[in-house]
Amino acid sequence: MLDSLRLEIQTTKQDTIRAWCLNDVGELLYAQYPDSAIIFWQKSAQFCSDKLKTATDKKIRHAFLAAQARAWVNCGTYYQASLGPDEGLKYFKKSMDVSTQIADKDGEAICLLSMGNAYLRKGDLLQALEYYHKALKIFEKIDSPSNMAYCLGNIGNLYAELDDIENALKYTNRSAKIYEKLNNQPGLAFALSGVSAIYRDNGDPECKDLPAVCDSKSKNKSLQGYLKVLDIWSKAGEPSGIANAASNIAAIYRIQGDLVKALQYATSSYTLYESLNNKQGISASANVLARIMEDKGDFKAAEKYAARSLAIAKDIGNMRTMSAVPLILKRIYERKGDYKAALEMNELSVRMRDSISNENTRKKSIKKQFEVEYQKQAEKDSILNVIKIEKAQLKHEQAIGQQRIYTFGGIFGSVLMLIVALVSFRAYKTKQKANTIISKQNAQIEISNKDLQRQHMLNQKIFSVISHDFRGPILSLNLVLNRFKDASTNEKLNGYLKDIGTSVHNANTVLNNLLNWAKTEIALESFDKTDCSIEEVVEKTEKEFAEKLDEKNIEIVRHIPAGAMIRLPHDILQIAIRNLISNAIKFSHGGGKIEIVFNADKESLVIKDFGTGMSAEKLAQLFNNQVNAAVGTNKEEGFGIGLYIVSELLYKYGFTISVESVPGEGAAFQIVAR
Repeated sequence: MLDSLRLEIQTTKQDTIRAWCLNDVGELLYAQYPDSAIIFWQKSAQFCSDKLKTATDKKIRHAFLAAQARAWVNCGTYYQASLGPDEGLKYFKKSMDVSTQIADKDGEAICLLSMGNAYLRKGDLLQALEYYHKALKIFEKIDSPSNMAYCLGNIGNLYAELDDIENALKYTNRSAKIYEKLNNQPGLAFALSGVSAIYRDNGDPECKDLPAVCDSKSKNKSLQGYLKVLDIWSKAGEPSGIANAASNIAAIYRIQGDLVKALQYATSSYTLYESLNNKQGISASANVLARIMEDKGDFKAAEKYAARSLAIAKDIGNMRTMSAVPLILKRIYERKGDYKAALEMNELSVRMRDSISNENTRKKSIKKQFEVEYQKQAEKDSILNVIKIEKAQLKHEQAIGQQRIYTFGGIFGSVLMLIVALVSFRAYKTKQKANTIISKQNAQIEISNKDLQRQHMLNQKIFSVISHDFRGPILSLNLVLNRFKDASTNEKLNGYLKDIGTSVHNANTVLNNLLNWAKTEIALESFDKTDCSIEEVVEKTEKEFAEKLDEKNIEIVRHIPAGAMIRLPHDILQIAIRNLISNAIKFSHGGGKIEIVFNADKESLVIKDFGTGMSAEKLAQLFNNQVNAAVGTNKEEGFGIGLYIVSELLYKYGFTISVESVPGEGAAFQIVAR
């Protein structure tokens, strides 16, 4: 089957079949090679994700989503086993979301069943029970008998854990009947084992005879069930199942006093478990053998088997065996006169019994909680029934009242018509008055609109004057400062000039940002709408910041394809790149570098520095209307409004900006088309 699936993966021309085959291969491998299985499931999930990016046909998308959901639930099973239930739940919930999205009821039920298993492993029995019941409801609705049987078995075992024996038998018996009808022998064997264990450990809740008689009958029912299980596993040639059934049969024969048969089955079970190297099975069958040997009076053999059982139980952490077996050894050590060893065994048994008692107390508490929830639901249902009755009575009374209305309707008809005529006349007069008021309001609105247009033109003129009369002097002042600095040899004076130059540069940057923002807000049509050359804008900006780059010894590394164009106006791109490079320089360390990368396929431009980076709190404040002032590595100051303006400008022209950053490792800003 594996060879066939692998061949299908290589040769099929249908991608949806390939995705499902990857899932199937993983499911076949999982039992023996889980680490190989997860690779196939991860491939399937990723393959579906890639194909869903381009798939448009509704049926094909549905098939990919269903395959992806199955891959994720399988991944959850793997991670639950290797990393714990919380990790598994992450994938089960992802699978559940997709299954719900495509209305895949079978997928939803499998997710619910898996989530129930995860909560059971976490020890949250009530949550597990809730998910099992939800899964069962869907399996019943879509008529999936095999899954129904499995789900019923889980619910029955869980009720047995909660000591709710009637429900435990009810669900496990239903599970057994479905498996028998399906002729699913392994499933039937598991279900019958569950039923037999309940009769053996808890008795038959329907038996009304004397306790001793009921106990004998329940043990016989348990024995007959285990004998049938043994027959099923023997025909299937399943050694682990045979060993388990034989061990349980031996324990019942011992209780019934048939030590010959008990020894026969216990020895067979022990030998099989030894050949399988099944530690838990060896410990269980050795425990049974120790009891049989003690009953026979062979205390040396009893001590050997009990010691073996206890050693393995300690190794695998089986508290029940660690509670029971020490009592056998205690009795043997007392016979031998080794009272110190007997006391140690007694203390160990007591400690383990206390632990089990605490666990039983917890389960009883959970059961009590379940009973309270059940009672609440019953009360709620009772209230709903009362409400239904009251509604029916109210409906009947309404029908009688309606009949009375019909009787007296004719009397009031004429009066009502007269009232309607009077109301209509008054409404007509009111409407005339309202129309007059609306006409006056419209005239006032027209006057206000003209005032707003005049104010709009005034704003345009004001910002044009600011742009011309303020930017010119600032740029001239910056030029004069640079000349003074180049000509001066006075180090102290040069330091002052450098500080003044930095302040002038910051002021010019803030003014540029404010003017560019103002242009977009008053809708000035000053930006060229054609595409622009990225290389040209970057080169121009690099020259503009040449002095700052030299001052910090920072290199700009470009990864821009020759002739690369972007669908942004030249001025808009320059504003964005100027702000981002300015920030990158500000927060870079001396001797660092700034990378500029353009991806033509995605139409994305990334500007990345390797400086101080940002915290998660700082990242959350970017690109909003807050002012996020910060100080650079050389104490460069800024008002923090640039990034907000850049994001708004880019958004108006169909682009977005995002950032990824790690404190101490730098920041990467990405401009990408929406």
